[in-house]
Amino acid sequence: MRRSLLSLPVLLILTATSQAQESRWIADAHTGCRMWSLTPAPNESIAWEGACVGGYGQGHGVLKWFLGGALYETDEGNFTGGKLNGHATIAFIDGERFDGEFRGHLPNGRGTLRTSANEVFSGLWSDGCFDDGKRRMSFGVKPTQCVFAS
Repeated sequence: MRRSLLSLPVLLILTATSQAQESRWIADAHTGCRMWSLTPAPNESIAWEGACVGGYGQGHGVLKWFLGGALYETDEGNFTGGKLNGHATIAFIDGERFDGEFRGHLPNGRGTLRTSANEVFSGLWSDGCFDDGKRRMSFGVKPTQCVFAS
């Protein structure tokens, strides 16, 4: 799960230079277990620690994301068919962290995003979008994909 373009200047650099592709499945080279990638990048790999059912990550587990062999993200939580589904914590090496409920690999329900700049967005999320009437944020989707109240 990668962050919103609003929340990560480093991601803007990666996206601009790596020409990220559309969402797709990515397989752990050691287990063959497939997991969902919202923003795949060239030279990206994963390591899955958990059950693999029908070729997809299933149940509680830990998913580590690497770019060029360097760890940049760790997802720990519940997965269904290779996608986050239920409670999970996503931690990035820059200190950003999301802890909350997921459905279909996007934040849905109660959740808290703490950015690397120590901004906190806590409350209800819908399909990766947060709007508390004062502030807006997206996580895992482009801000333009969010329908915010006027």
